[in-house]
Amino acid sequence: MTKLTEKQKRFIDYYIETGNASEACRLAGYRGSNHDVLGKQNLVKLGIYINEKIEAKDNQRIASQDEVLRYLTSVLRGEADEENIVIEAVGDYCTQARIMKKKAAVKDRNDAAKQLLKITGVTKIDREKLDIEKEKLIIMQTKSGQADTTIEDDGFLDALKGKAKEVWADDSEED
Repeated sequence: MTKLTEKQKRFIDYYIETGNASEACRLAGYRGSNHDVLGKQNLVKLGIYINEKIEAKDNQRIASQDEVLRYLTSVLRGEADEENIVIEAVGDYCTQARIMKKKAAVKDRNDAAKQLLKITGVTKIDREKLDIEKEKLIIMQTKSGQADTTIEDDGFLDALKGKAKEVWADDSEED
């Protein structure tokens, strides 16, 4: 990585700020009246550094996944305080504003829990649905002759479709 001059560093900062190469040259202290040409040359030479700096700023500005998870967890656990401005009467015809901190409401904590569940993975119900879909796939493969193992059709698919009483009514009579 080549060492950048102070003027090049200023050009990068001003270009990111203004989005205008010739204006960035002027603000960075380049002399002369050919700021348009110098600006284009600097964009070619310094494009990599400009992109790196923009990416670094974006990374600082945008919350990471870990940061979001830590925040939601702190809300869920009641560790995050919410600030409210409260107006109080002080004497005759006078009021005073003060900041009052309070813990997250139960509704907010429940919302944080739901968001965490969505982010962190499948819930128990989702796992059960996934298991049912796997069973359906195995049965369908068996019926079409594509499965490696033979599975006796016990009416599982029909039971899923709401016909459990008709399918398994015979079994209860045998007992």
